[in-house]
Amino acid sequence: MVAEWFGLFAPAATPPALIARASEAIGKVIGTKAIADAFVNSRHGTEGQYPPAELAALIKSEAATWGPIIRSTGFKPLE
Repeated sequence: MVAEWFGLFAPAATPPALIARASEAIGKVIGTKAIADAFVNSRHGTEGQYPPAELAALIKSEAATWGPIIRSTGFKPLE
């Protein structure tokens, strides 16, 4: 199964405390009825929020799965 997901990223040098505060704030916003309804109305879900370390693991896993497939097509990003 292929699933679409969204992530919010910050520069690598961002202090961990700031990342944690942002993650907590985003979780609160995503948990509101207005935002949940907006996601559903746009045919997206809010099934969960990955803490920063879990998002990093997801990205690594996705890259391992899809990287070889994408490379096999000869795809080159626009510069």
